[in-house]
Amino acid sequence: MDLKSTNDLERYSFLWSEFRLIMTVLAFLLGGVPVLSVVLPFPALFGLVSVVLRLAWLFSGVVSVYLLYRWHINQMRVFGGQSALDLAAFFICVVPGINLGLVSIIGRNIGLSLISSPIFFRVMAIVYLVVAIYLYARWNASGKKIFS
Repeated sequence: MDLKSTNDLERYSFLWSEFRLIMTVLAFLLGGVPVLSVVLPFPALFGLVSVVLRLAWLFSGVVSVYLLYRWHINQMRVFGGQSALDLAAFFICVVPGINLGLVSIIGRNIGLSLISSPIFFRVMAIVYLVVAIYLYARWNASGKKIFS
């Protein structure tokens, strides 16, 4: 991975955010449990899984803050404009990433502490999946750039 330009950093930040959205969809479908905890349920790996999750959550927070910063210095535009749908999808992507970053620091998921029910998890899984697909399609349509 070569991060020589803002475009590279933007691309990798966007792709990480897309990956995080898909992992969140799966986590919601698993009842709010991190996918890595399900894939590696062995007690001997608990410490390693915890560290990897905290680092991934911290990274997600940093990436989301970076994307929010880029949005701000780009005159609050995504994909070349200020479409309400584009902005809503962008914030549905960025805000949970910031929440995960906070989880790695304070040890508490603010979003899940507000509402945590199976129906909520299913609805959010659908919303996040639709947002991930929408953002990816918009990203491709805009020449693989979020910010001009």
